[in-house]
Formats: sequence, C-alpha cells, structure tokens
Amino acid sequence: MPTRSISPILQRMLIQADEDLAVAKLIALHSPYRESVRFHCQQAAERYLKALFIISEDMYLFNDLPLDITHSLRTLLELLPDEIVQPEGMKEKAILLQTYSRASGVDAPSNEQSVTISEEICNWVKSELKKLN
Repeated sequence: MPTRSISPILQRMLIQADEDLAVAKLIALHSPYRESVRFHCQQAAERYLKALFIISEDMYLFNDLPLDITHSLRTLLELLPDEIVQPEGMKEKAILLQTYSRASGVDAPSNEQSVTISEEICNWVKSELKKLN
C-alpha cells in the first residue's frame, strides 16, 4: 500500500480515541459501571478502525458505506482491505466488546476485559498506521 499521511482531522479523531480509552480506564478503576466503560472502549476502537480505513483507502466511503453511519466494530473489521492482516481472534474480541445488552441475556465483559480488548484493537491499528506512513 502507498504511504499516506495523517490529516489534522484524523489526528484529532485519534486524540479523541485516546481520550475515550483514558476515560474508560479511569471509570474502570473507580466504579463498577460496565456499560460506561464498554461504551468508551468501543468508541476508542471504532475511531481507530475508521482512521485506518480512511488512510488505507484514501477515502471517506468504503464500498458505498459512509463511515459515519456504521458503529459496528465487526463490520469495520470485515471491510478492511485484504492487504491489512488482522491478528487472530480480533473480530471475536470486537464482537464481545459491543454485543452485550440487557435484552440479549449476554453477560457484559468485565471492565478489565473491555479495556484490554480496546487497547489491543487500538495498539494493532497504531502499528498498521505506522506501516502506512
């Protein structure tokens, strides 16, 4: 893939993602609020994945799917270009991070699990972004 630079808008998106992850860690340390932790973890991972799309594809649309209307980590991972090799189990971890709901009967990941999954996704994307720059 060609080398791409990170625009100021994308830099801001990544800063927001890092802030989301930092907030999730603070909440996880000081409270039992799983949904809030998971929300901020999901936001951080989503922003990093969207930045990777934009840089790798040099566009704001991918397969006619506007990136601002999908919040599914699974969808974002499934639509990554074939040249970007995902670590084994990444999609399953992303699904765990975002599939919990009271109505589903699925247990929410612990605060520690949510933070760990989000960190793994964000760190992996950071390493992919370095390869593209």
